[in-house]
Amino acid sequence: PPSADVPPTTPESYAIQNTLAAGTYNIPGAYPTLTAAVNAYNNSCLNGAVIFRLMNTTYPTEIFPIVINNPEASAVNTLTIQPNAGTAVNFTGSSATVLFKLNGADYITIDGLNAGGSSLSITNSNAAGSVIWIASAGITNAATNNIIRNCTIIGGGTASGIAGIIAGSGATLGSAAEAPN
Repeated sequence: PPSADVPPTTPESYAIQNTLAAGTYNIPGAYPTLTAAVNAYNNSCLNGAVIFRLMNTTYPTEIFPIVINNPEASAVNTLTIQPNAGTAVNFTGSSATVLFKLNGADYITIDGLNAGGSSLSITNSNAAGSVIWIASAGITNAATNNIIRNCTIIGGGTASGIAGIIAGSGATLGSAAEAPN
């Protein structure tokens, strides 16, 4: 072995991640935007089912695309995005690609609920963009066990290659998936 005063040639480094506890997080509230909440989700160790509850009727300051991709997700460590009870959420943005990308993401539910006045409408006003992209993140990392229900999905495009919800490659929108989604 080298002497103690010689630094290693290939030092190791570790990132310590926060833990995102199981529970319901109001947006805004616990996080100012859904973008911030998803960023925290993506960069945390998960400790059970997480619900991001949309409290406002609009979310004009989001940064698109919102990419969801936590490798810790499982049948126990799920993520649900839904409107608050009695809230009609209109999630509108403009992106030449998509508003939401589930990049190899698993166990994600986007649920508009559609009960008691709750609803979720997701609109991409960009003529070239789609709304939700369920993408494989590589040949061994498909996006699986995802549910999108009770939502109104509206795209701004009229081109034949544009979709409201599209599943396929994580690298090229509209191409075949590298792994089955």
